[in-house]
Amino acid sequence: MTFKHASIQPNVLLALIFAVSFLFVSTPTAIAVDTCNVSPQTAVIGELVTWSVSGVRGPFLSATYEWSGTDGLSGSTRLVQKSYSSAGTKNGYVESRTRGIGEESCSMTVLPAPLLVVSCSVSPTSASLNQPVTWSATASGGDLLATSQTRNFGNQPLTTTVFDFSGLVGSASVDSFYVSYDWQWEDGGNDGVAKGNRKVNVGQTGLIFSALKDDDSHGVPGPNCLGYTGNSDAYDYCMSIHSSSWNNAAKKLTVQWEGVTDRDINTVTRFNVTAKAPAEHIFSWSGTNGLSGTTASVSKSYSTTGVKTGNVTVTSGSQSVTGVCDNSVSVLGPLPDLTAGPVFPTSATAGTAKIFTSTISNKGSLSTGISFNNFMQVATAPNGSGIVSDTSFVGMAALAAGSANTFSKSHTFVSAGIYSLRVCADKSSATNAGVINEGTNEGNNCGAWTTVTVSNLPDLTAGPVSPNSATVSIATTLSAPVSNIGTGSTRVGFTSLFQKATSNTGANAADIGTFTRSSAFLAGGSMTASLSYTFPSADGGTTRYIRVCADKSSATNVGVITESNENNNCGDWTDVSVLVPPSAFNYNLSNSGNSNVTKASGNAFTTNTITKTLLSVSTQSVTLDVSGEPSGVTHSISNQGCSPRCTSVITFTVPPSTPNGTYLIRVTGSPLNKQTSFNLVVSGNPMSVSCSSSPRTALVGELVTWTASVTGGTPPLAYLWSGTNIPTSPAPTTNPFSIRYSTIGPKTATITVTDTNSVRASCPSTIQINFNPLFEEF
Repeated sequence: MTFKHASIQPNVLLALIFAVSFLFVSTPTAIAVDTCNVSPQTAVIGELVTWSVSGVRGPFLSATYEWSGTDGLSGSTRLVQKSYSSAGTKNGYVESRTRGIGEESCSMTVLPAPLLVVSCSVSPTSASLNQPVTWSATASGGDLLATSQTRNFGNQPLTTTVFDFSGLVGSASVDSFYVSYDWQWEDGGNDGVAKGNRKVNVGQTGLIFSALKDDDSHGVPGPNCLGYTGNSDAYDYCMSIHSSSWNNAAKKLTVQWEGVTDRDINTVTRFNVTAKAPAEHIFSWSGTNGLSGTTASVSKSYSTTGVKTGNVTVTSGSQSVTGVCDNSVSVLGPLPDLTAGPVFPTSATAGTAKIFTSTISNKGSLSTGISFNNFMQVATAPNGSGIVSDTSFVGMAALAAGSANTFSKSHTFVSAGIYSLRVCADKSSATNAGVINEGTNEGNNCGAWTTVTVSNLPDLTAGPVSPNSATVSIATTLSAPVSNIGTGSTRVGFTSLFQKATSNTGANAADIGTFTRSSAFLAGGSMTASLSYTFPSADGGTTRYIRVCADKSSATNVGVITESNENNNCGDWTDVSVLVPPSAFNYNLSNSGNSNVTKASGNAFTTNTITKTLLSVSTQSVTLDVSGEPSGVTHSISNQGCSPRCTSVITFTVPPSTPNGTYLIRVTGSPLNKQTSFNLVVSGNPMSVSCSSSPRTALVGELVTWTASVTGGTPPLAYLWSGTNIPTSPAPTTNPFSIRYSTIGPKTATITVTDTNSVRASCPSTIQINFNPLFEEF
């Protein structure tokens, strides 16, 4: 017998091997053989058990049988069902006179129902007269409820079958079921039957059974089941499940399946499904003062004081258990009742301490008799949501019945926002139970949450004044940065004051002018306050000290802006050299400090700002010359020939080949050869990367390893892969990186490498994924 299958993939080959394993060859004189079957093999008391016969010859579907066995098992059909009320091994015996066979037997095990366990309790455990309390019981175990459904099917193309257990009380579940089959391929001559039985989990799919019968190459094309290839030289049977699911709400098992054959004489595909439901519990309450009820929880109030007890009897099938409740309720007479009112005020300023108050009242009919503690809770969002924290507690003297006292507590909010506060009476913290016995009213000690709006305040500061030199009788623009380092807007404009002194301690300070901002100044903002001022001849040849004070119009003015810090409005005194006008042109040069650059895979850039300061009355154009750059580094100069007072910016272009190091750069001004110098600091390591795959071409499902080779860069290095079928959340970060592709075609992968100096390099690569080679067997 020869099998020929072109282009067989590995999974198809396995299915073929499985199908061939069911090959049956008929014999000329097979005798009748019946097999006893039982499903499930293990059940609980009350669960339906199915006893059945599988035949191997003749018209087994029309045969009559005689059943006997443990606990009165009986019946005359090929399938009988029975539930058991006791645990142990259960035997079944079957014989068939119509088929001329002797007795066959099989057995299964019945497990006892879970032991019924009962507990009960009461809440609260302290109550006032006529105050309802709740008695609650829980039960577990007991006799389970179960029912089974068995259905037989003949030749069955793709179909959907529903097993409905909606009649079960309470919740029900099905996690697996049993499938069996009998297939008779001959109606005379060489008779024979293939058969099988298998447990199937809910959700399992694929080929369940397959069989074929060699008929000397006189068969017909086999059935088309999911996962079954069939054979044109034999009769075939196959059974597959496309899907199965259990619907908890509807209590229905839905199975989409097919069980088909090209030789349908006496073919049976059989389903046996058992649904189990939790035990049913029946409650009966009894106890002090006529406690009664038939539900899991009952409510009762008491008209007399004292300790009240209860118990409950729970029945489940054949089991009945009485539980005495593990606690009791004490019914009390008159007691105090402490409550807290709303919190005041409902607004505050971030960073500023605020005193909050609430009213503590004794609404009960008895004095507290002793002192007690109260505390306040702070939540970061309205209605007590967000993060809740406790403040320290505050003590309070005893409160007579019907009286009240005031609670007060200082609190500082760190930042603005919408918060909520509440006060809790007779508690020192959220977990504290208090010291005052209030009976059933212990739950109302905390007041309602009060929403508190916390606002931010601005904080105005002034920086140093520039420039550091001026010439008498020539107007100089003095300026200083003014910043709002607070967390709130000024909401309105304000004035900043310029002052002049003869020392850096502020001696002989005098107001010399103001700068006014007309609009609000937002938190985090920065602006420049400026003033045109002409130093008198008396200041010539001396050093004067200038400062700016934000939100002040004079030395005695307190300003118009409410700030979180009113003491830092004035900046430091800045020294200003006041020059006498020289007879000829003069200036000096200064720079912005060292210029640092980190080399990259391409050109890198850095700048330095050169300030040209006028030291004379007259001015003229000044050009700059730069020296000291390492080989390969070039520069450009913006605003090259500007006249002091002005600035020029030098931009250095640093190629990757530049050696790392510190280079002294000299800048010379023409005319007068004025000089300033700074360091050009070159660091970093240019980087390049190349990618490769191993192997260069691969088959579907074969492991492909992508590798990046990095040259240069400064460790540590970070890797990030992307490309076809490569995950993105998160993306792979290892080098090398391996993946298996499930589809054919070109696949790309790109890696981006970043070194510790944030220098980046990347490379793409492509691999071709092909089909697996064809398989052929003779």
